This record gives sequence, C-alpha cells and structure tokens, in this order.
Amino acid sequence: MKVLLIAPKDSPTYLQSLYVALRVQVGTCDLYALNDKQSAALPEFFSHFVKLQHYDRIVLAYNGDYISSHTRFLRALPSLAMLRLEYDPPEARRKMKENFFVMPWLRWIGNDLAVATEYGGQGHDIFWVPQIYDPEHFFARPETSPVPTCHIYDGPGDTLETLRAALAAQPLSLNPLDKTTLWQDMSRGLVAREDFFLYIPEHDHYDPTPMIQAMACGAVVLTPDPGNDIRLRYRWRDMHDVVFFNKTDELAPLVENILAQPHRHTSLSQHAISRAKTFQPQVVGKRIGEYLETPIRDPANYPKSERIFGWEFRFKN
Repeated sequence: MKVLLIAPKDSPTYLQSLYVALRVQVGTCDLYALNDKQSAALPEFFSHFVKLQHYDRIVLAYNGDYISSHTRFLRALPSLAMLRLEYDPPEARRKMKENFFVMPWLRWIGNDLAVATEYGGQGHDIFWVPQIYDPEHFFARPETSPVPTCHIYDGPGDTLETLRAALAAQPLSLNPLDKTTLWQDMSRGLVAREDFFLYIPEHDHYDPTPMIQAMACGAVVLTPDPGNDIRLRYRWRDMHDVVFFNKTDELAPLVENILAQPHRHTSLSQHAISRAKTFQPQVVGKRIGEYLETPIRDPANYPKSERIFGWEFRFKN
C-alpha cells in the first residue's frame, strides 16, 4: 500500500517519527509538510506535485475547519482519510458535522473522544487512537531536589487552592503549572523521576497529554478516576502506573502511603515510564497504519452533496 500524508509545516515535533512508523507499517508513505501558502492553495499543490493514481490512501492531518473549507476539492479525491491528533474545541467539532454530511465516506482517525463517541455512534468511519508524546523531549531525568515535588495541573483553573489545602500537611514542594508554557517547561526537565504530578483534567474534554508526558518523565501521576471506559482505552492501572482518587480528601493519605514505601514509589515511577512508551509515535503510528490498511468506503455508494451559500444540498448519483 502507498500512503500520501499531508500535514501543516508547524505540526507537532513527532511528525517525522510518525511518518517513519506509517512507512514501516503500510510499505510506502510519502510526507509533504505544507507551509501556509501551500495549505491555502491545496488544489494547486495537488495539480503540481501529486499524481493521485500512485496512492492508495490520502491522509490529511488538518482540523475540521480546514477540511470544511476545502470540501469542494477534497470530495473528488479517492480514499480520503482525516488524521487529527490534537484536541478541537466544540465550535470546531461543528464543522465535522458538515464534513460528514458532505463526505459521509470520509475516514476520521484521531484522539478526540468526543468526536469518536458522537460520530462513531452515528455509523461514520471512525477510528480512535490515543494521544502521542515526543520521547525526544520527554524522558526520565534524575530528581535533584531534596524535597519531593508535586506539580499541579489545574485543568479547570478553579481547583488549585483546594488542592493546596488538601496537601498542605505533606512534606511536598507544591508547584502549580502554567498551561501556556507547559510544553516548554516540561521538555526542559521541569518534571523529574519520582516527582508527583497531580493532573486535574478540564471539565469539557479529556486530553491526558500532560499526564502522559509526566509519566514519560517518571512522575507518579495522581488523577481523578475517569471511569472504566477511559481506563480501558488507555490501559491505566490503579496503583500500578497511575494513582486514582475519587475525592480530594483522599489525596493526603495516598501521598503519605507512597512516601512511606520507597519501593512502591519507585515501582510506580518505573511502571509509568513503561506505560508511557505505548504513546510514542512509533507505537501509535503502527496502529494508524493498520487502520489505513482496512478497506475504505467508496464515495460512489453515497449521494453527492453541494454547499451553496452555506446551505447543504444532497443529490442522488
């Protein structure tokens, strides 16, 4: 199989590793990383550089807005798949509804659980994959502080003081994280082996990327229990590679127990590192390749749709 992967030039740092993993899995894969000008003029780019007959799958690593703005051209492409490995806010998800209406044969591969759940339940061609982290930037570094550090990721932005109070009696150095500089701070070694990482996800979506990055750094992650579905999807194991809690007042006894048992503390850190390896681009890229190898839906089996002045019209073949 030969795959064409097209992505923005400012894609995540793991793009090249993901491309290599795809190439290993499917046999042949070509990557084009487009600048803004090329992305805006997609039909012209294809006309000059792409011979469609050479490819079995065309994969676009762009968001729903981009796909929506180019549907007139994209719906004429054979074997089209959309790869979305970043979270999109609800307003962008509305564009996905338009995309599936105009191109109901479109294959979507991504890690947004809301999209996977909503549109997979409607019968669309949906494949969920977990988040990816870049092992070249996130890896275990030795702890240098004499006092254990607990980094706090306050996703909702309104729980920090409650968390501080819950851990006030523990011998920890509390470090609230700045979400705007989190990637840079963590990739420079802010989080070390056997640190604690208290991860409180956002209210409106579940994106455990910071948690996965912390695990790769060897941190012991404490996080609210997300429920069985998410546990199974990510294969989290309580008190093995992650520590779950249901109420804030459970935090202090959990931390106290871990600090009192150095072997358990080390074991949690080591298993976190091992679990994080399943989110590396080489592993997830293989899975994406397997999804691309499955038969794709034929556009000829669906009625054609046209968007005219914002209105959608569907015509029989």
